[in-house]
Amino acid sequence: MSERSKRISRLLTDQNSRFSYVRAKLGILVPSQIRAVRLKSDLPRQADLAREAGMLQSRISMLETPGAANVTLDTLARLAAVFKVGLLVKFVPYSEMLQWENTFSQDSFDVVRLDRDAAFLRPELAAVAGTRSVRELLGATDSSADNPPPVIETERTQSSIFEFAEHTNTPLASQLTH
Repeated sequence: MSERSKRISRLLTDQNSRFSYVRAKLGILVPSQIRAVRLKSDLPRQADLAREAGMLQSRISMLETPGAANVTLDTLARLAAVFKVGLLVKFVPYSEMLQWENTFSQDSFDVVRLDRDAAFLRPELAAVAGTRSVRELLGATDSSADNPPPVIETERTQSSIFEFAEHTNTPLASQLTH
């Protein structure tokens, strides 16, 4: 029996093996993402990120070291807020997790920040984009990447913002200023 077949057999029959497998993958890929986003952010030093996130620099170092920290969803959400990016946590088939591991590259990993996310800021463009990108619809050039398009509030964007405010029980003004 091949080593791969033995591993698959253990995953099929043993809950602890499945836990260890998933934890090991997350223990490598999540720290790598944190580091990649930090290095491409306005806070490239661990100390700067720590200050903005209300953490110690040593904690940031641990979060970026594979297997060194048990990262909570609250910590990930805090980092996402500082980086101005979203966070997606979802259950997936093992094949998707394996594909994620095999295709992930810290060097090419990049996340569009909220203030540059035209598809979020102007969802009406994303809805009509079809095969054309939102950047094409906006007529974006490399020089316009630093100057995102102005947000045009539509009924859809306004309702989404208010639904979010109601769901989180946070005053809308404070959500829009943070």
